[in-house]
Amino acid sequence: MSRRTNTVQSPLARFGRRVAAIVAECNLAQTRMASAQHTPERF
Repeated sequence: MSRRTNTVQSPLARFGRRVAAIVAECNLAQTRMASAQHTPERF
């Protein structure tokens, strides 16, 4: 008798996924900015 938790997400799980997506997007943007600042084409 195991419950299937794949079909129904709790509000806390949805919130956690949203926060993780925002953090991942911020990390990607920071990496791109750092890469753009250190590119020789900038000069």
